[in-house]
Amino acid sequence: MAFSDTQTQAIAHKDGPALVLAGPGSGKTTVITNRIVTLLERYHIPGSRILVITFTRAAAQEMQSRFFTLYQKRNARLDAARSTGVTFGTFHSVFYRILKHAYQYDASNILTQKEQYKMIESIIDELDMDAPDFNELASNLLGEISAVKSNCLSLDYYYAKSCPENVFRRVYRLYEKKLRQANKVDFDDILTMTYDLLSKRRDILDAWRQRFSYILIDEFQDINLVQYKTIQLLSAPKNNLFIVGDDDQSIYRFRGARPEIMLGFEKDYPNAIRILLDVNYRSDAYIVAAANHLIVHNTARFPKKIRASHQAAFPVLLKPCRDPAEQNKYLTAQLRDYHAQGYAYEQMAILFRTNLGIRFVMDALMKGGIPFHMKDAIPNLFAHWISLDIIAYLRLVSGTENTRANWLRIMNRPNRYIKREALAPFTSDISVAQLKAYYQDKDWMLERLDRLEYDLSIMKRMSPYAAIHYLSNAMKYQDYLKDYAKEHHINEQELLDVLNAVHESSQSCRTFAEWFAYIDTYTEELQKQAKSPASKDANNESGVCLCTLHCAKGLEYPIVFIPDINEDNIPHARAAVDADLEEERRLFYVGITRAKEHLHLYCVGEASGKEKFPSRFLEELNEM
Repeated sequence: MAFSDTQTQAIAHKDGPALVLAGPGSGKTTVITNRIVTLLERYHIPGSRILVITFTRAAAQEMQSRFFTLYQKRNARLDAARSTGVTFGTFHSVFYRILKHAYQYDASNILTQKEQYKMIESIIDELDMDAPDFNELASNLLGEISAVKSNCLSLDYYYAKSCPENVFRRVYRLYEKKLRQANKVDFDDILTMTYDLLSKRRDILDAWRQRFSYILIDEFQDINLVQYKTIQLLSAPKNNLFIVGDDDQSIYRFRGARPEIMLGFEKDYPNAIRILLDVNYRSDAYIVAAANHLIVHNTARFPKKIRASHQAAFPVLLKPCRDPAEQNKYLTAQLRDYHAQGYAYEQMAILFRTNLGIRFVMDALMKGGIPFHMKDAIPNLFAHWISLDIIAYLRLVSGTENTRANWLRIMNRPNRYIKREALAPFTSDISVAQLKAYYQDKDWMLERLDRLEYDLSIMKRMSPYAAIHYLSNAMKYQDYLKDYAKEHHINEQELLDVLNAVHESSQSCRTFAEWFAYIDTYTEELQKQAKSPASKDANNESGVCLCTLHCAKGLEYPIVFIPDINEDNIPHARAAVDADLEEERRLFYVGITRAKEHLHLYCVGEASGKEKFPSRFLEELNEM
């Protein structure tokens, strides 16, 4: 195949550091695999000296497969590529290999995800930490522990988000203590311990430097600090470091990625050459132009302008809609139109900012009989603790489940100071009258119970939508969530988004029974999607792809739809500072550049009873 001048330059690069800026659809995998072949055949570098690092196992396997295919075409023997000895792996797999040689680790020393959750749950119990959803608390704590380790942060100065700082420090130290007692390492330890080992043992460092004298890294914009510091050790002093990435597609800061590392690479390596792969071979010229106009508004980036290899054939289409229902109507109609034109549903994707947005469109596709699959493992909205609170309230109101479990769930949300002991004598068919009997000598509690009894009787006569609205406002459940968010260092909007999503889900249901049946159907569909072959194998995917913008990274489709391009969604409400806003713009840029031919954008004027405003990013696109 013919290469562009800059592709040829990158492929031919031999010694010293190189920064390859690879725009969307610019053929970066082709460049990496062809450079490996060049190192082997033109420069006669032994394959055992070449290390290729990616960020996921799937990406490493894909890169290796592409290399094998390319190399075998150039050699008669089918096993020629495998015999080269080139190493492909993730940071974790490569660094684990180093630790394994030094400490004789085996798989039993690696903490599994199940063991990790069991360990953190034991710490939560040990510290008597309270939370409405222990799974969510455990996940948040593990995420913060990972952030501290991967970014080499000082625990004493780390500002915890999931709990007070002093509590988090106790959690972290207990977690580390239990790891050592069990002779285990977690995934982040693999990174930090490798850096520590190579920093302290020059003999081991020299051996691995000799082993891997040429290092290539894909998606470099996603690197974190400890990964970078370790790679700097390994690549010195020759610094044959070939990094490929796009600072405009750095979208994983929440996982610890540090895009500023790529931006500062030339300061760390003043003799590095910079190569720009500036031709997009994927997208229509209208789409490339729109993406350029958007991303230029970011200031923390390498200046660049991507060119399209394809002609401008299909303008980017924006459709303002009244509300999500109208948006779904237009979206499903457009899907059917393209299918009627001969496009397969598998050639279409709908990309969302958050998992919550997927539910509304999923409903519309189910009702319309349009096949779909989901790339993400979508958490069940109705398994969230806020949803469970609301479901418990409505089951009590409907009289179907006056159980102890439901009463325990709702009696102090918001706080009514009802003691668990008040429910002790009962297991089922619990009533407010029974609680009143327990508090018969406490007038102030009887007043609270009278109010609760009144509220539940009012809700009983309402539709699910009205009842949830009454619970949120008249019964101050929304205020309870705001107080909870403040106490637990959580962005309150994230909790309110869940509340609003649950509320919206009930809008078309006339009775509680109808809403409960909808929840069951929705849950069954999620379980079906999770078990389907498409969730495990891209070759088995069928129907329209539904996924988040984050999950869409690296994918491409002839037709892409992006709904809900409104302020507080794209960009997200939590994007409070410039760095956050620039990441949101990069995320939207990634979404736009997944489209090959047709790109459809939607915004709404109202949702959840509130006025919505078009995203500022749409204005930036309109500067075209």
